Amino acid sequence: MGNSYRFRFLFAHPDDIEKAVFGEGIIKFVAAERMTLFKFQLTLSEEYGVPFNMAFGVVEEFLVRTLIDDSVLPETVETIFAEILSVFPTNEGKSVLGKMFLRETIQRIRSIRGKFMGSQVQKKISLLWALAEIHKADKNLWTP
Repeated sequence: MGNSYRFRFLFAHPDDIEKAVFGEGIIKFVAAERMTLFKFQLTLSEEYGVPFNMAFGVVEEFLVRTLIDDSVLPETVETIFAEILSVFPTNEGKSVLGKMFLRETIQRIRSIRGKFMGSQVQKKISLLWALAEIHKADKNLWTP
């Protein structure tokens, strides 16, 4: 009971992450580093009582929104993705985690938009896949 009790009070919703990263005003100011304010390594950790699939789903939903939003530049998505990989609590390597996120988000985007994702979304996914591959070669080669 104690674990689920804590989770209810510390739960991060994709809307909360979106507001933190992009702000709430008409003019968006991207600050991917604001994700650290959520302390995901603690608040979304299994040790804190949050099942991996729930934590993964919250971040995945935010990532899907970011990928399909044409106003978010590919380079911005790359910075956000790098930040996600650096703060998400898991024992998996960053490359494995990145590819897990990408496979799931691609599947979700296809369920939303059909098989045609659009060139902008595809460009973003290609950048993120390359970033995941970089982490495969060297875990700490690139950080935002």
